[in-house]
Amino acid sequence: MHWTDLLDERRNDAWVGLQVATSKAECPRRPAFRMEAGGPRLMRLACGETSLLWARVVRGDWGYTYLRASPPHRGMGVLPPLRFDDARSKAAVPRSDDWYKAWARSFAHELAQSPCSPLQDGTMLLARAESWRDDGSWGPAGGRVAVPPFNFLESVNEVLPHDFADWQLELAPLPLRPLSDPASSRVKAYRKSARDGVLPPVLVMWMSGLQRYVILDGHDRLLASLLENGLPACLALLPLTECPVAPDPKRVAAVVNAVEQHVGARRPGRRELSVDQANRLLIGIHDDRPYLRIITRAWPLEGGPFRWFSEVRRELAHVPDADDAMLL
Repeated sequence: MHWTDLLDERRNDAWVGLQVATSKAECPRRPAFRMEAGGPRLMRLACGETSLLWARVVRGDWGYTYLRASPPHRGMGVLPPLRFDDARSKAAVPRSDDWYKAWARSFAHELAQSPCSPLQDGTMLLARAESWRDDGSWGPAGGRVAVPPFNFLESVNEVLPHDFADWQLELAPLPLRPLSDPASSRVKAYRKSARDGVLPPVLVMWMSGLQRYVILDGHDRLLASLLENGLPACLALLPLTECPVAPDPKRVAAVVNAVEQHVGARRPGRRELSVDQANRLLIGIHDDRPYLRIITRAWPLEGGPFRWFSEVRRELAHVPDADDAMLL
């Protein structure tokens, strides 16, 4: 496994995330933690042979119904439980770039060792995830990749284990198990970490098929932060796909011509460009590095539709007032 920092040259090389590259020799054919898909309109989130979540796209493709496995499979953790000393182990100022970088490296190391790892052949990004800003934008974003924003993190404890999700709406991250009892000793200890400002980030992963994040690790940290009237820091694991870029010769020529006319311009009606501005424009139009798209890969549905329907029927039998729309 190889990792390198992804920086945003447009913001003085601000840290965007940690790119983690793994080869086929380092990863199984299917990652242990993975999304599976198959007809008719079926999805399943699995870890090894254990199903964690089932979803089915409704006719018309305007949303999906989902069902979380119950009872929760606590033994299928993506990361081993954090020790409370780990919360204070990072020397950097909490929520600074250096702090996020340190936790990204720590999570990458643990993911490489995990028996339920979502790491796959290719490149993934561990990046700081943030909510929508008031102006409708989100951040941080590098010049080559935009991290999907999240919202309604404070509503995660209201997300139902069996429900309908509308793709047209902003969706809260999906917890893969119920949140713990607020009176539990672990939550109480994390509440103290939250008050001290050293609570480790929550690890989430973007799922394109669900159009939302799922929580990989940190359910107790999330709850502790909410109980302290705050929101936790989040690191997002994002699968990357490189998309080639071919500069348009006509656009290149037009920009070069405009730069030549406006650098050092003194004539009325012409805006003067500084050398620094001109350099950024010229570098931008000649930049042929591939841009990075965040697309979650899915593997063929193991066991096919027969296994999917069998598991869902069995699970729905234990859900009070269950809606059998998933089976129709």
